[in-house]
Amino acid sequence: MQTPIPEPYDITEIPYLAWVPGASAWLVAFLALSALALIVWRRNGARTPRGDIKIIDKLLTELRQAVEPAENVNLERASRIARRLVSHISGRNMAELTADELRASVEEESSARLRDIMRAVASFEEIGYAPPSPNRDLSARAVGALLASLITDYRDELRAP
Repeated sequence: MQTPIPEPYDITEIPYLAWVPGASAWLVAFLALSALALIVWRRNGARTPRGDIKIIDKLLTELRQAVEPAENVNLERASRIARRLVSHISGRNMAELTADELRASVEEESSARLRDIMRAVASFEEIGYAPPSPNRDLSARAVGALLASLITDYRDELRAP
């Protein structure tokens, strides 16, 4: 016995319900995309200088005192002070980062001045971990003076209206 050949019209139709977005759906979509664009713009836009000037002045004075003595420079203390300064200015905890991690996080900053400060702190760290040499203190003083100068410029930028 042969099976009957199906006729071409014995397939049932699937009901089709088309959703047409109304004005409220378009408004919700517009507001959501606007909020997302605002978040991205705020995160990637140029940051205004931030930080409390009194705290920056206090830490800057401590940094200068740690780097300027005629004897050996206390690199560990100066490094901790510099990291606290960068943490205060950037708003991120930089105390636990290694010098390499600090250099890698430099590119995440949008402010060129803050990137320069972070590079100087990383260089300061590298001097601290270098083997002792007669030029080590001279290098530390030079990088410390550069760092103090960069932070002073940043502080002055904060004070400007």
